[in-house]
Formats: sequence, C-alpha cells, structure tokens
Amino acid sequence: MTPDEVKKYYGNGYRFAKETGMSNVSFANWIKWGFVPRGSQLELERITKGKLKFTEDKTDMDEQIIKDAKLSLKKSIKFLQTVQRHIVRQREPLLSRAMFTAWCLDRYINIELGRDIEKAIEYDAHKEKTANGN
Repeated sequence: MTPDEVKKYYGNGYRFAKETGMSNVSFANWIKWGFVPRGSQLELERITKGKLKFTEDKTDMDEQIIKDAKLSLKKSIKFLQTVQRHIVRQREPLLSRAMFTAWCLDRYINIELGRDIEKAIEYDAHKEKTANGN
C-alpha cells in the first residue's frame, strides 16, 4: 500500500490516529518518505480487514532500513550531545564524565545498533527468500 492509499482511506491524520491507535506523526512521515513501512502495512491490513492491502517493494524496504538506521544514529548522537552539555554545565569531575560517556556508548552499541543489525538481517533473509521464489 502507498501513503496516498492510506490518506484516501482515512482522509486525515487525526482520523487515522483515532481509528488505528497509531501516531499521526507516523502518517505524516509516510507521506514525506513516500512509502508505508512493512510492519505498519501488515497492521493496517489487519485493522481495515483487507481494505488496505500489503504490498512489498524492494526499494521501500531498502529505504526503510536506511532511514531507521539514520534515525537511530541521530537520536543517539543527540542524546550524547545533551549529556555532554549537562556535564560541562555541572563541571563534574573528569572521571564521572568518562564513566557516563562509556555507559552511553555501551548502551548505543548493545541496544540501538543491535536493533539496526537485526533489521538488516531480517531484510537480507527476506531478500534471499524473494530471490529464491518462495
């Protein structure tokens, strides 16, 4: 399904959010991106009882993975910058700063990056499955 199909079905972001329980920000992002993410398509197909149909396009999945990874990285960088500003303002000892920075990096590497890797693995498995005609 395309963002235009979702927009045509629901009419606006408010109605979309109210009827699906999803964020109207997601709705706006799909229009901006030009595609509806795979998981959201499946959920919308279920909610609309098949009136909106799941469609998969390789390009959409590539773009989704890249955008998700970029968003995750941007959030992590913004978080680290906020922490750095706080530490500078508070003039905390260097040891506290180093320990907290290490914790932040560990959190990013073990949680956020892990999610990005899982998405890439899922995409590769799907791509291989599609290539084999299954």
